[in-house]
Amino acid sequence: MPPRTSHNLKIYRDTCEKVMARADNRCEVFVDRGGKACSGKPTLHRCCKFIPFESATYTNFLHKETRNGKSEEWVNDPDNIVFGCSQHHYEEEATGKRVEFQEYGEEPIYIAEE
Repeated sequence: MPPRTSHNLKIYRDTCEKVMARADNRCEVFVDRGGKACSGKPTLHRCCKFIPFESATYTNFLHKETRNGKSEEWVNDPDNIVFGCSQHHYEEEATGKRVEFQEYGEEPIYIAEE
């Protein structure tokens, strides 16, 4: 993990601002709201809790994998960070299970309304 210096802090802050812009300041974590898809699997929905810029803290930035042993470039890559509400950060820490999140590189699937 990169050392914590004022230079690295500025880089990380810029990264976090990019992540927030991508997420539109809304939690990117998927949650199960109890519905079922045609396949019988749970349907997941994006949490979308709004987190204002001035309220965001380190708890709102979840790395897709542990940062231990990762390079500075990896830690500061917005593609490796999920914007989430602090509830999901604490759940992840308590359970050790990584959250599910929106992958922006995937082509969205649209279901036609009847």
